[in-house]
Amino acid sequence: MGLPHYVEIDRKPENGCEIQDLCDGRSKIMVRLKLVKGQADNQRMERDDTDGTGLHGARVLKELVFPWKDTGRLVVGDSYFGSFPAVLEMHQMGLRFIGVVKSSTRQFPVDYLSTVVLPNRGDYEGVINIDNTTNHKLLAFVWADRERRYFISNCSSLSPGIPYSRMRWRQVADVETDMEPDRVEVSIAQPKCDEIYYETCAMIDRHNRSRNENLKVERKY
Repeated sequence: MGLPHYVEIDRKPENGCEIQDLCDGRSKIMVRLKLVKGQADNQRMERDDTDGTGLHGARVLKELVFPWKDTGRLVVGDSYFGSFPAVLEMHQMGLRFIGVVKSSTRQFPVDYLSTVVLPNRGDYEGVINIDNTTNHKLLAFVWADRERRYFISNCSSLSPGIPYSRMRWRQVADVETDMEPDRVEVSIAQPKCDEIYYETCAMIDRHNRSRNENLKVERKY
């Protein structure tokens, strides 16, 4: 029958299709798959969006995690899923959520966080919104690595987390000595919320190294 929806994207395999999936953060096993079927399916999701979620990524997120509704599990998602409407939906579904925010900045304090001075890698700054009626808290923060990265969450905190470490090549000796560069350990500070996110989600299209009983959502081609 052929593919129901053809996706042509740079750096992705030719003649591929897009699959959105939910993966268990502990076992790394994909537990739910959703084949992208094109515009007709997107319109169907819009018609079913009686709660007024609005954003397509938030609607996809709801479909993927629905079997775990009201379980209190932690869901982490990349920028395709991360947004203010998405984190509210997860709260209403009885789930915790940590997500990266890039383009879906509606009601996200990006104007403030983008101007915060973060001189060093590992610096971070955040704000908390508290609902006066329900006392529900939302966390939005920016963390500096090579570039600024923005996060939104309805759980965890900005207390110091375990710094992440990577082995990198560095020219330790003076260049004039013509010595070979050395492999050195580079350690970057990060808040607890950031630590949990990368421990579970890692990087799209790579196996994560999580040992927590959490869930991650991603897209594969």
